[in-house]
Amino acid sequence: MELLIIDEISMVRCDLLDVVDALLRAFRRRYDVAFGGVQVILIGDTFQLPPIATGEEWEILKQYYSGPFFFNSKVIEENQPIYIELKKIYRQKEQDFIDLLNHVRVSQMLPDEYNVLNSKYNPKFTPSDEDNYIILATTNKAVESYNVTKLSELKTGKADFYYQKSREAIKSASFEDGFDNLIKAVKYRNDIETEIFKKYFVTTASRLYSYVNKSQMLLSENIILEKDKNDIQTKLADKKDKDQQFRNKIKKQNDMLGLMLEKLQQSEINLARSTEKIKDLQICNSEYKDKILLLEDQLCESEQNGKNLQKKLKETNDVRWYQKLFGKK
Repeated sequence: MELLIIDEISMVRCDLLDVVDALLRAFRRRYDVAFGGVQVILIGDTFQLPPIATGEEWEILKQYYSGPFFFNSKVIEENQPIYIELKKIYRQKEQDFIDLLNHVRVSQMLPDEYNVLNSKYNPKFTPSDEDNYIILATTNKAVESYNVTKLSELKTGKADFYYQKSREAIKSASFEDGFDNLIKAVKYRNDIETEIFKKYFVTTASRLYSYVNKSQMLLSENIILEKDKNDIQTKLADKKDKDQQFRNKIKKQNDMLGLMLEKLQQSEINLARSTEKIKDLQICNSEYKDKILLLEDQLCESEQNGKNLQKKLKETNDVRWYQKLFGKK
């Protein structure tokens, strides 16, 4: 695909356009190019119907987008397109009517234009069935209600209506409702397309049977997976127990290391104190040595004095008494 055209772009929500961009990039394997390199033409009028974003949806989207419109998508914000405005109007020829429609489009109507529109409104008008007027409605609910009302007025329409209801019920696996609606359809028209319905019913039942088989297979696989899951959980529980035991062992070792570290720190403190005491003792020892040397000097001096006294005493003893008498020393 080389060209993608998206019409009524005003109704395309921002996240949907980003999904289109992501899918094209993935399938074309061109992840660095917007829309995977596909040329995209967006056609529409942003003044027409806006995209649908319920309150709950917008609560999620507003976390990622500044608005719900297509031009708020990431791909458009990051890759600004070329805008081409088509100004020529082909459906209307009267300029006054064209101006009025343009004012309605941008919600800037003048009082005279309101009067013109109100003058065309006839609340008592009821079209006949033969006129086949086209009815415009603002919601799908109003359209469905009108269609159901009109179908119920037709005998064949009722048959088609209940026949469609029967198909929808079977499609949603509501077989009882499907059967009831089929009976109602046959009641209104005996030539109901029973062969087509039979084919549809058989096809749907075959698919349902296939789904049942697949469901049983998935259930068996789920049982095996559940068993594997339980085995894995058991192994994980054992591993957690072993991990816890290992953590406890590591904690004990850390506690022992902490005690040893405390003892080592205390030993270092004691060693520091002993070192200080040794230094103090060394200082005292040095002082004692100095004192001993001083005492030795004093002792030597005393010994010398003693020798001198002995010498004098001896000399004194050697002097005669009469020498002392005459003053001889």
